[in-house]
Amino acid sequence: MQLAGPRLREMRQDRGLTLAAVAESAGVTKGFLSLAERGKTQVSVPNLLRICEVLDVQPGSLFD
Repeated sequence: MQLAGPRLREMRQDRGLTLAAVAESAGVTKGFLSLAERGKTQVSVPNLLRICEVLDVQPGSLFD
């Protein structure tokens, strides 16, 4: 997540979405999403898929 996390933040900000809005829609806490965006925590595959769904991005695009 050290590389994918900042990419998540970039995609979220590009879409004009707040941390709180994405976290709520993805069913995670705002604190967890913040840690994930900073690469400070591991994200399970189901959580990552829900976050990507909210952002309308393919999970693979985080790792390009």
